[in-house]
Amino acid sequence: MNHTAQTSDRTEPLDVLVVEDEQRYRVLLERLLIEIGCTAVGVRTGLEALDACAERTFDVILLDLNLPVLNGLGFLEQLRLTKCQCPVIVLTAHGSLGSAQEAIRLGICDYLTKPCHLGDLERAIGRVRHQVGQPGGHIADSDETGESKLSEHVEQHADQERRNAHADEFALADLERRTILDALNACGGNKTETARVLGISRRTLYNRLSEYETGCSE
Repeated sequence: MNHTAQTSDRTEPLDVLVVEDEQRYRVLLERLLIEIGCTAVGVRTGLEALDACAERTFDVILLDLNLPVLNGLGFLEQLRLTKCQCPVIVLTAHGSLGSAQEAIRLGICDYLTKPCHLGDLERAIGRVRHQVGQPGGHIADSDETGESKLSEHVEQHADQERRNAHADEFALADLERRTILDALNACGGNKTETARVLGISRRTLYNRLSEYETGCSE
């Protein structure tokens, strides 16, 4: 299946496939994508994602790497074997330099870490919106592009590690705050479950909630 390029002045919503095994976080991502003008379909596993891509064409895939049965990189490798060049944005809490290199080789658009700021996701979607308006609009059109993106992603990972180590020094954007509080509410105030769903540590979650001055049950 080949991804069909659209005209560069495309204005209709992007059709996004969300591949995320945590149901609550998947629903939150779908909600955020709708807020920024996309349509969203969610699946739990890499195998379900392959089936979805065989049935229809998506404009972009938002892909978690840590998936059951068939992980994100395994899905992406199999997807590329079908000659599908649909743009892919990796979103993971368990990224590494090795996984970033492999994802670049398989032609991703962006490599984001959980929980990402809505602004980061919106900018990544915006880049895809521009790319699908160009012939052959997907990443890794050249080795230079891939190396440049990899360097950028390594820097992003270093920045994310510093943010995790000094979480209380970083304020969340309003919609990111809403995402965390929505997840907490969906988990009935259970902080351990909320941290698991969001893919962050309890310590990071406590720091965030302390900033919001929100009192919840354990």
